[in-house]
Amino acid sequence: TIQQTLTGEIKSNNRLLLQLLAVVILGSVFTNLSGKFGKMVGGNGFFVTYLMVVSILLGMFAIVSDIAVSAVSDLTDLMITFIPAYTLAVSYTNGAGTAEFTYQITVLIIFLCEKVIVQIVFPLAKCSGVVGLVNKLNAEDHFSRTVTLLRNIAGWILKTMFAVVTGMNVIKGVIVPSVDKLERNAVLKAFGMLPGGNTVKNVSDILLGSGMVLKNAIGIAGAVVVLLAVLLPVTKIAVIYLTLRIVSAFVQPLGDKRFSDGIGIMAQTIGLMLRGIWCASFLFIISLTLMTLLAR
Repeated sequence: TIQQTLTGEIKSNNRLLLQLLAVVILGSVFTNLSGKFGKMVGGNGFFVTYLMVVSILLGMFAIVSDIAVSAVSDLTDLMITFIPAYTLAVSYTNGAGTAEFTYQITVLIIFLCEKVIVQIVFPLAKCSGVVGLVNKLNAEDHFSRTVTLLRNIAGWILKTMFAVVTGMNVIKGVIVPSVDKLERNAVLKAFGMLPGGNTVKNVSDILLGSGMVLKNAIGIAGAVVVLLAVLLPVTKIAVIYLTLRIVSAFVQPLGDKRFSDGIGIMAQTIGLMLRGIWCASFLFIISLTLMTLLAR
């Protein structure tokens, strides 16, 4: 299915490549005519053809935006379904404190994905792309710093989320399971002091060992499922991103550099959307992996 998706996306993006090339070549013709018929012809020709390029790019971005939002929403729905089984396994093997922390960190990530990535990062990426395209309508540069600022804010938000969630996982992932383990060992030692307590302790060790294997299997399986869930949308967006990068490099020598710059701006915007999806998926993957490895 990945190969079929990749092949289908490449074929569909070939049409985008041809459309953009045709429009840019047409715009280059108008620009060259400006030397013979006046700047008015060249300016109007560029304006019309650039608007055609913008319409194609915004159509592609609308598709990418729908894919990105749907991918993040599917991730959160998947974790809402998955986390009860995982926290139950964690509660059985590590204790209620570790299970409660696992549930809390997962709810926090779901909140960040739904409220921060979807409602803040993605709109910032969209605004940066639109402002960047509008900025290239004029020969003078007026809004490039605004575009850079919007992108930097979105990037800082993603980096901050990643650092905070990872730090919470590492710090509490070491402390909370250790407390639960101390309480469990104290209970087992108390049973061991009773008549026949060694038998109870040995049986408990066997049950806990079996539960630990089951919990680890569930955690690793969850991380793999999260990775597989974003593989198709990431593949689709990555193909569009690479197509725009190739087109931007190819059309740069053909005419006005603003065509190449505009296509490059949209490629960077789509790349930022791709980073948002990867950030959401890796927040879940790292949380599940760390809790599986640290909570022993």
